[in-house]
Amino acid sequence: MKSLKEINILHFLNDGVRSTFVTLLPFIAKDLHISLSSIGFLGSAQALFGSLLALPAGFLASRFGGFRLLAFLLLIYSAGALSASLAPNLLFITFAFFLGAAGFGMFHTVGFSLVAKITNKRNMGKIMGNFTSIGDIGRVALPPACVFISLTLGWRISMLTIALVGFFAFLTMQYFKPKVEIHNLEKHQKKETKREFINHVIRLLKTRRLALTLITAIIDALASSPIYLFLPFVLLYKGISLNQYGIIATVFLLGSLVGKILLGRAVDRIGNLKIFVLSEISMAAVLILITISSNFNLILILAFLLGSFTRGTTPIIQSLVSETSHKIHYDKIFAISEFFIGIAAVATVISMGVVADKTNVLFVYYAASFLALSAIIPAFLLSLTKKN
Repeated sequence: MKSLKEINILHFLNDGVRSTFVTLLPFIAKDLHISLSSIGFLGSAQALFGSLLALPAGFLASRFGGFRLLAFLLLIYSAGALSASLAPNLLFITFAFFLGAAGFGMFHTVGFSLVAKITNKRNMGKIMGNFTSIGDIGRVALPPACVFISLTLGWRISMLTIALVGFFAFLTMQYFKPKVEIHNLEKHQKKETKREFINHVIRLLKTRRLALTLITAIIDALASSPIYLFLPFVLLYKGISLNQYGIIATVFLLGSLVGKILLGRAVDRIGNLKIFVLSEISMAAVLILITISSNFNLILILAFLLGSFTRGTTPIIQSLVSETSHKIHYDKIFAISEFFIGIAAVATVISMGVVADKTNVLFVYYAASFLALSAIIPAFLLSLTKKN
């Protein structure tokens, strides 16, 4: 699929540049003398914008076309990178990060919807798994390259390089058009007004199937979102050295990549709900095991499995969401799901941080394990609605 290849390229760039913005924060903080509280504020912008812009992104995609919007988002965060390269102070770098976050924040809502539209439902798991894994490859490939440039030439040159690559990719994308069936589908949606779009969203939210899917996705997000963030603190608490942590973190990300690919394919063969339940049970078990294990080699294996079952559920969730409505409403249902998943992710990271301060960091993984098992309940109820 020609259009799918172009969307995958955009996903590689989006997630790679998004991670690079955060990765370069230590260089930026040292140069501009930014406090840790300001760093935290800048780092949280991406998740915040992702939630706030989910529904507007769905509406804009329905009005102007998903592929065109994705290309425009590339232009937005490239402009953010260019602004960052010129930033003289905290105020200017905040504007640059917010501009970048506006581009990153809308991408996944539109990307998931667009991929679902051009994918046959029999291959939904495989295609979603491939699509999400492309983003992980971008996260692994681009930040180290930009760190190397920052160490040798400075972080401003890194940001400028990102901007130039983005602008070039944007100009290149103007020569490509969405597939005919996407165009025809979105032609009908362009007749919707903002009020009609909102009314359709409200009606969709009242359907039992979408409601149960959202509850399942929200609980899964509550369980999985803090796992990677608190992984270094869990390992350091257990006496793992920083050098060993670097290896474990790499293995975790590798597991994430493999998990998305394999679990996505398993969805098509076995069914999304069965794979989801198995993944949540496995996630809960691995979380407990990693808190009680002290052997480095065993922790490496558990980190790989944890990455697989934590982030590997993304194509499963997107497959479940795609089954809640006709393709003509994909912009709406994926916007709804990204909004609630984003809110859940922000809420659980903040609340788990408070919990870790008041108890100990291992309790974060105990709570995540409980939440992973809890996600099975709405999934079971969802299976009953699918049978009816």
